[in-house]
Amino acid sequence: TTGRLRREGADWCRRGAAMSDGAENFWAATQQLLQGDQPLVRKPKLTENLLRKPPFRFLHDVVSEVMRNTGFGQGLYSEDELNSGSIKDKDSKVNYLNKIITCVGLALGQHVPARPLKVVAGGGAEKTKEVF
Repeated sequence: TTGRLRREGADWCRRGAAMSDGAENFWAATQQLLQGDQPLVRKPKLTENLLRKPPFRFLHDVVSEVMRNTGFGQGLYSEDELNSGSIKDKDSKVNYLNKIITCVGLALGQHVPARPLKVVAGGGAEKTKEVF
């Protein structure tokens, strides 16, 4: 099962990268991949504004929804980390993001260039979409 999820995850991420070569429209490709014909994320709604500058709670909700719907990353987080309300300080948010970025990188077999510190500060959305 883990091998199948890795292959499917890698295929899914490659399709996303191919769809989003135009940096100005990266959110449209992300919307289509995650909320298209077979949605992986029903809530939260992936709006352009949220994808351009994603707040941590939004990222947490999207990661949680993908985990629930696909099983990808199951067991990655502690019970406390699964509750977005318990992740309040910058270090905890960076740690949370580091875990999923590393997990996605391992599944793809390549480095994911998203930078958690920049993401927590509200930047780097273009690289953050590579995690999705």
